[in-house]
Amino acid sequence: KLLRIPNLKVLDGLSRRHPELYQEMLIIEAGKQSIASVRIDRSMLKILLTATVFEIDGRTYKVIAIQNVQEALDETESKAWQKLLSVLTHEIMNSVAPISSVAKTLNDLMLENESGGNDHLPVEDIRTGLETIERRSEGLLRFSETYRNLSKITSLNIQTVTIRDLFDGLLLLMQPSMHQKKISLQTQLEADDLELNADANLVEQVLINLMMNAIEAVKDRPESKIQLTAKHGSLEKIQISVSDNGTGIAPELMDNIFIPFFSTRKNGTGIGLSLCKQIMLLHKGNIQVKSIEGAGSTFILQFP
Repeated sequence: KLLRIPNLKVLDGLSRRHPELYQEMLIIEAGKQSIASVRIDRSMLKILLTATVFEIDGRTYKVIAIQNVQEALDETESKAWQKLLSVLTHEIMNSVAPISSVAKTLNDLMLENESGGNDHLPVEDIRTGLETIERRSEGLLRFSETYRNLSKITSLNIQTVTIRDLFDGLLLLMQPSMHQKKISLQTQLEADDLELNADANLVEQVLINLMMNAIEAVKDRPESKIQLTAKHGSLEKIQISVSDNGTGIAPELMDNIFIPFFSTRKNGTGIGLSLCKQIMLLHKGNIQVKSIEGAGSTFILQFP
């Protein structure tokens, strides 16, 4: 019935209708499984073959179970697409939201000048804002490029990155949104010339994710604070930390937060932290978290 072959009595009857399936059934070994493709009614059908053997009166017989797995594979593929789209949507939104905030700030400056409320057009501020939008837009395009072939990030564009420049770029990008939400953002560097060898675009993506999480964590605090810190850690390895005085993370959830698609938020995707971990592992580094429920969290990036 599954193969649309009435009165199939011997295996050789398959050789004319479905020669490839026939050959697969001949060669499959006992205890093995194999997926074969069969054309049924002008459509391709995926079939799972499972083989086993038994003996009766000294004769060995092979039994092959045939199962239609097309729907299960279609569902798995659909879920994979949904997860991929969740990844892309999450990262795009995390970049677009600050870009939109910077653009709104620039537009407000222009409107204030046109209405006569400001005699001097702040050209330097506008230029800096536009450069920030351009830089992050290019970073977003490069990030999207890494997913063009529907694959994970597997390679890095390593370069020497001055952490001061990295922090300054983040401040320009995130400050308008944080100012609007009345969140204090502070930076602390062990030295102004602190550098690391890393993929600047991907490290910035990690920090954007961590800062967006921190913003969410402190949003209901009366005195919301987020701090970026860079210093030499153990064995002189560079450490970058993102700290907040937000809600913190419950101890029973700490082991799960880096698992893909796990989220503590009702509308969370569970993408951001797992992607952060993936990027840090590609750098041969790691990401750790220290948190006290009700007091805040610190995420630590450690580079080799």
